Amino acid sequence: MKNHAQFTTGWALAYLFVVIFALSSFTYSIPGPEHRINVLSVEYTPSTATHPSELINVNWEPAAFPHHWGNTDHQNTSLDEAWYRVMMATPAQTNELLGILLPSITMNAAIFFNGIEIGRGGQFQDPVARHWVQPLLANIPTTLIQPDTNEILIRVKGLHAGHGSLSDVIIAPQSELYDMHETIEFLRVGVVQMITAVLIAMGLLACLLWSIRRQETIYGYFGLANLIWAVHNLNVLVRDIPIPTRIWEWVAYATIGYFGIAMMHYTHRFVGQCLPQREKAITLFMLLASLSLLTLPEDLFYFAAEQVWYLIVFILGAYVIIKLIVEGWRQKHNEIQALALCGVLILIYSAHDIMVFLGFDGWERGLYLHYAAPVLLGVFGSILIRRFVASVTETEVLNRELEQRVEEKSKQLEINFRRLNKLENEKLLAQERERITRDMHDGMGGTLVSTLAMVEAGNTEAGRIKESLRGALSDMRLMIDSLDSAGGDLLTMLGMFRERVAPQLHNAGLTFDWQVRLVPDIPEFGPEKALQIMRILQEFVTNTLKHAQARTITLSTETREEAGQHAVVLTIRDDGTGIQKNPHKPTGYGLNNMQKRAKLINVALQLDSSSQGTRIILTLPIETFSENTTEATAAPA
Repeated sequence: MKNHAQFTTGWALAYLFVVIFALSSFTYSIPGPEHRINVLSVEYTPSTATHPSELINVNWEPAAFPHHWGNTDHQNTSLDEAWYRVMMATPAQTNELLGILLPSITMNAAIFFNGIEIGRGGQFQDPVARHWVQPLLANIPTTLIQPDTNEILIRVKGLHAGHGSLSDVIIAPQSELYDMHETIEFLRVGVVQMITAVLIAMGLLACLLWSIRRQETIYGYFGLANLIWAVHNLNVLVRDIPIPTRIWEWVAYATIGYFGIAMMHYTHRFVGQCLPQREKAITLFMLLASLSLLTLPEDLFYFAAEQVWYLIVFILGAYVIIKLIVEGWRQKHNEIQALALCGVLILIYSAHDIMVFLGFDGWERGLYLHYAAPVLLGVFGSILIRRFVASVTETEVLNRELEQRVEEKSKQLEINFRRLNKLENEKLLAQERERITRDMHDGMGGTLVSTLAMVEAGNTEAGRIKESLRGALSDMRLMIDSLDSAGGDLLTMLGMFRERVAPQLHNAGLTFDWQVRLVPDIPEFGPEKALQIMRILQEFVTNTLKHAQARTITLSTETREEAGQHAVVLTIRDDGTGIQKNPHKPTGYGLNNMQKRAKLINVALQLDSSSQGTRIILTLPIETFSENTTEATAAPA
């Protein structure tokens, strides 16, 4: 309860301070010159004359500054031009240069002293030069001053028909008027220039944040609001506009409404509400209402813009401010309350400016809405910085937690990896043991069992026992060679095979033609594949020695690319009589055994046999191969 009371009291005082500050700013006026020269009389007449010589038989009416055409009962207030006649007494001292200052004009003026033009604010044709916030200063040549009274005629071009004003005509020493002119220029133009620069910078920064984080649309709408406000400020900064006045005025009216639309979207997201239907309806209505202004004739255009459009924009702004205030109190949210305070200031200044446009207040103090921007930018900048610092702090905390978790997970993964590596090694060792055991059982073991069976049966023929034992020994050597050829080196395995079979072929009277070329490593070419390939080759050599009646056995390797796949091709052939096929006799055991071994290691085996000899082609697939292969030559065995 204590915190709630402090929150309520603190923000209530803040709202009261903002209201008092805003209202008191309307009483401020720029100090005038110390030695101001009094005028004798001021008269006014609506007229389209372009030069004092054309003011013949006009009906001059008394007037007082500040003077607004819309507040007169003259029948010609529908005109957008008027003339003022100011009578000035000749000062006692005429040796000091005098000047005439028009602090505020709606919209442009030309100054004539005793019939001679001494100052002009720019062109009077459309687009008219805009001096509605910029002062106009003219110097009075001492040679034009008459000894008794002097006539000052001022031609004024209004904003539109029936809407024009002249705040004051100040006659004083030129040095004092220059200081006053510079002060007005700085407060009404220079300050707005700086505000506009900051608006553009903040708008671009917010849009950049939105482009980086597209989900944060709040930054996009705030950036858009700032840029729209900056465009609206051009109505103050630009004196000589590059487009027709009607189009320029429409842009000035429309942008203030579009600023309200962007702030509505921003406010909904800032208070954490999602109101898409309401936003679409209001946005569509505002866009159609603003575009409809372009279709109206000039007299209705300004009436609709100032009497209707400004009222609609003010209602939209009041809705945004009320939404901020209500949600700020409901959520007890300091940031929302801070933006609501800015909104209150903007609303009060907007009400003042609307009253000026409607003629209920004068143009002499200028417009105030532009000066609310620094407060809004300051509040939003502080919120943005606070959120950024909080985000960075949160990110650093999350990074530290993440690093700690990653370190813990890394240690856990390292332990798990060691366990898996140990299990994998044990699995591989068990598989290798099983393979060796199976090979010994199927190969050498089977041969020894059959030899033992012959001996036990009393068949002790030395030649057969000798041949059987030699086969067991050969099988054991094959197993040992396959283990030594691990690591994917096919050529090493073939070299060992050559060393084993070359003497055997020589003793049998056969020539061993070695045409093995360098080939790339074969993926996953381990002991299992090496043993099976060596047994296929050994089976071929055994069959050749027994049945082929050959003179030469040729072993060759090469690399090929077939159907987009690279492969190593191993070919062994003889020049014997070939395999004698008998349709009534099934394929031999040796050929079937070679097919099974090739299939076991996923190697394609192709058998070709004719009267010129027999050939077996083994195709071992690989991913890549070297283009630079050279032949490994050796003298035929």
